[in-house]
Amino acid sequence: MESHESAPPVFKPDPSRIWVLCAFSFLSAIQCLTWFTYSAVPQNMIAYFPSVSNRFIDFTLILGTIGYLVSISFFQWWNTRPGGMRQTVIAGAWLTFLGNVIRLVPMWVPSLRDGAAALWFISAGQSLNACTGSVILGLVSELSICWFPVNERSTATGIAFTANGMGTLIGFLALPALADTPAHVPRAMYFNLGLAAMALVGVLAHFPVGPRTPPSVLVVGGEQAASSVSAAAQMRALATNFAFMSYFVAGGLFMGAFSSWAGILTQILAQIGWSNAQAGYLGFAQGACSLVTGVFVVGPLIDRVFTRSLRALAILVNAGLVVGFAVVTLLLPLPPVGGARAYDGAHTLLPHHRVAVWSALVFCGAVYGLMGPLYFEIVAEVTHGQATQALTGSLLMATFNATTMLFLGIVAALRIEYMNSLMLAAAVVSLVAAVVAPVPYRRQTAEAASLKAAQGSVNNERTPLLV
Repeated sequence: MESHESAPPVFKPDPSRIWVLCAFSFLSAIQCLTWFTYSAVPQNMIAYFPSVSNRFIDFTLILGTIGYLVSISFFQWWNTRPGGMRQTVIAGAWLTFLGNVIRLVPMWVPSLRDGAAALWFISAGQSLNACTGSVILGLVSELSICWFPVNERSTATGIAFTANGMGTLIGFLALPALADTPAHVPRAMYFNLGLAAMALVGVLAHFPVGPRTPPSVLVVGGEQAASSVSAAAQMRALATNFAFMSYFVAGGLFMGAFSSWAGILTQILAQIGWSNAQAGYLGFAQGACSLVTGVFVVGPLIDRVFTRSLRALAILVNAGLVVGFAVVTLLLPLPPVGGARAYDGAHTLLPHHRVAVWSALVFCGAVYGLMGPLYFEIVAEVTHGQATQALTGSLLMATFNATTMLFLGIVAALRIEYMNSLMLAAAVVSLVAAVVAPVPYRRQTAEAASLKAAQGSVNNERTPLLV
């Protein structure tokens, strides 16, 4: 009697996945820091660059969204080419580095600092860096699926997504300390350049085309099947997917609103008498809480508690954001209408005690840290087999960036005091979408079926043959 045996399929994670995730995440953080540089210390930037104004600083934030929306189609196409992920990430690292170099020109040539030329160089640098956003923000889910096994995937998604927000965390903490006076603005700019150089070296040193062995059946299953379908067909399938459209619009809406709100938080807090340093410490604390929940909390919650209850987790997260921003709206400045009273010169519905402001904003940051990775996981679940994760992630972040630009434009056209009310409205819309939209678990179902089929074929091959 003779038997023919073959080993069951083994999906082994590549050890270099840790370096890949760290290099990718560090680049993401520095891209966001570069975007946020001028907003971290607005008054000192205005004093150092006489042609810069608060409106121009708001414009540098809007450039981040414009650059993303303009370049996303090109980088999405490039990413579908062989070796596309590696090539686009390296290109993004170069763009952020060169953007940091270009915006230093007015510092190197003092005669350019006072005039419109400074605005052009700053805008050019910010625009190049903005294009990096279209590379990294859309690749979060694809990176985790391509490089990480099932039991690490949600945590990897959380790290990759939350890393971008780490840029504002670094900015809130480091930039006010470095640029504590207008004369010290160059120190902050060179600090940013040095970090951009480190991010470039990190991806150039080691960022392979892909893992040596697939970490899960999804890498050789659904993603390959979806990538063989034209982009137009993928878009048509997504347009008829109610769950995707609901979470795509509502999630992108709130995350974009939060990004614009965080970008001008220093200016909002200045209205209640907070200094750049005080606002920076609060922004750092808020960002740190988002980082902790996004990296260490949401992944285990998804993998161990809410694996088949992502909708329930989304409802809980959005309810927390509604409560948090309702309190923020009561504490921070409003237009001088309705029941708002003047407390220390700022029109708020409640006295803005420092402990209350700290508690409300840190709570919002902690809850928001759960949202991004959760929504990337939901979108991956409900669209599996219909579209690649690079496409769905890019679309989600396109909504994110469009909303950021919209909200910053509204605030620039009206008053900065409207921002907190807009945040509350966005949180309510996101909560309603989470309540009404189902979450079909297409990815988990497909993965279980593929593993069962593979195991079944192995068992058939092990059937003994009589000789």
